[in-house]
Amino acid sequence: MSDIESIIIGLIAIVVIFVGAFGFIKYKQRTPAQPPNVVIDVEDNGNDLIEIDTEDIDVIDQPIPTPPPTPPPPPPEVWTEEKCLQTYPQYSTEVQCRTMYPCPITTCPISSDILIPPCISVMYDFKQFTEEMLDSLFWFQNAGDKREYILTSRWRENVSIQNGLLVITTKKGIDPRDDTNKPFTSGHMRTKQKYGYGLYECKMKYSTAPFSHESFWMTGTFPNKNRIELDVNEGSHKLLYAHEWKYNIISTNYHQWKSDGTYDSESETKYMTESLSNDFYIYSLRWTPRGMIWYFNGNEIRRTLFTFDINPTNPTEQLHMHISNTILVQSIYTPRVTPEIEAEMDGSTMEIEWIKFTPNCMLPEIRV
Repeated sequence: MSDIESIIIGLIAIVVIFVGAFGFIKYKQRTPAQPPNVVIDVEDNGNDLIEIDTEDIDVIDQPIPTPPPTPPPPPPEVWTEEKCLQTYPQYSTEVQCRTMYPCPITTCPISSDILIPPCISVMYDFKQFTEEMLDSLFWFQNAGDKREYILTSRWRENVSIQNGLLVITTKKGIDPRDDTNKPFTSGHMRTKQKYGYGLYECKMKYSTAPFSHESFWMTGTFPNKNRIELDVNEGSHKLLYAHEWKYNIISTNYHQWKSDGTYDSESETKYMTESLSNDFYIYSLRWTPRGMIWYFNGNEIRRTLFTFDINPTNPTEQLHMHISNTILVQSIYTPRVTPEIEAEMDGSTMEIEWIKFTPNCMLPEIRV
């Protein structure tokens, strides 16, 4: 081999080595940008530190997958009347069918023959009511009142369903049927069905009229026993007490007139900071064999260990639910009923969204 050939072969070898080295450097530089070089020191009980150089760790840049959207909940099932009655053939009245979710109220038959099984919650939701249903499920007072401090007679015509609400309207004027000649008319109704131990609830809005008396309560009269009244709330927007106006009043009471002529009663009055005539609030009472607890919007406001001398687990010793609105003025305050106040009373309304009873068998145990 000549000297010239040797020189050529040497140059080729040098070029190959240079190209290979340059390619390796480019290969190292083609990976994605690395994080800053970090040295992690790990101390091993005073021994030498171990250094880990993150420059030698490859980072794979991958997008984070987007989770699939949550599907909307399925629409609530609505049963037909046929399915309701096939599923609950023994509960064919309007109230019973209405409490058997998901039977819609519009598919339920109407009947006044109400025999509700013992562990069923019943809700009178007035946004689903008609006037016919009111007459089927409630008894209405149609009479005056001989008590001097009551200024209203009470009539069916003053109770109506308006815009999904039960409305009791107070009107100025003597009804020609009223032999007590009360200067105003209003309304009073009670359930045809009776109820026992459990939770009684009413969502209502007070009237704005002075001396107006909005009440949700229960009563029962039992042969050879007692007469019972249990007031969830006898409320008022504005009343006179000791010649002073008081506002946003809740009054909780119980009364028992015994067959031996004795009488048990206790009342408690609270003045709330909320304006009870501006919005709807829930007034509740839990009645148990060991006592009673009153609630306002779910918060306890009173409890008592008093028990009645009846046994409401017996259907013959249960109570009707009542709703009423009355103008109530003690005789000493009658002069305070001025023409201006009479104008406020005329046309004033008490409004109720619903009333509900839940038996104790469907509720958690409580210690009174």
